[in-house]
Amino acid sequence: MASNKSIDLELYKNHLIRRGLSPSTVARKLSAAVSFYSFLRRRDIHLTVKRPRIKLPQKLVFVKRWEEQVRALDGIAEPQAKFAIALMLYCGLRASEVLGLRWSDFVGDYVLVRGKGGKQRMLPVPEEVRALIKELPATTGYIFVDRNGRKRSRVWLWRKVRRYLGQHPHQLRHAFATELAQVADIRVVQEALGHSDISTTQRYTHTYQETLRSLVEKKGWFGGEED
Repeated sequence: MASNKSIDLELYKNHLIRRGLSPSTVARKLSAAVSFYSFLRRRDIHLTVKRPRIKLPQKLVFVKRWEEQVRALDGIAEPQAKFAIALMLYCGLRASEVLGLRWSDFVGDYVLVRGKGGKQRMLPVPEEVRALIKELPATTGYIFVDRNGRKRSRVWLWRKVRRYLGQHPHQLRHAFATELAQVADIRVVQEALGHSDISTTQRYTHTYQETLRSLVEKKGWFGGEED
């Protein structure tokens, strides 16, 4: 019975692929099927189902130009919003990581970041970002709080980024990664972003391809120096 169910799910996957559905859609439908089997097990209908693996291609990430991002940041008048956005743009922090920061996490020129799965990493903080700390009132606990001392929500940060930069907060992290990937080894980018799997980081390697193409076209590497 268990073997037949595994085969049936594999056949279902192949059927979805033949329909021309994208890998992400196939994966979502298979997840729903597995959830249904889990529901049956909770009803004492015991089945062993091996979920077929679906390889999802990593999407290349394209963001606004760095100079455009910096100009928009300079125009922000709200100290908290400006500091939060600067941390995402200059340090590559996720929105949740920014909102979880405490004053005690800043040690000298570095900040302790608590990422996904409880993983921690120490990141250098550029001087222009450290200068923004002085514009915030000195308190204890979380850095980003409302006037009642309550921790700011992701909705607050999302609204600020949309208002001042017209984009999603995660695009700032993408901008940081894209800039870093042009000058640093992919492993450095992986550590800075806190990625467990380097394949996630490789979305940003398109910058290498663009840089190489530019150099090849400018220098004529395959045919000597241009005249």
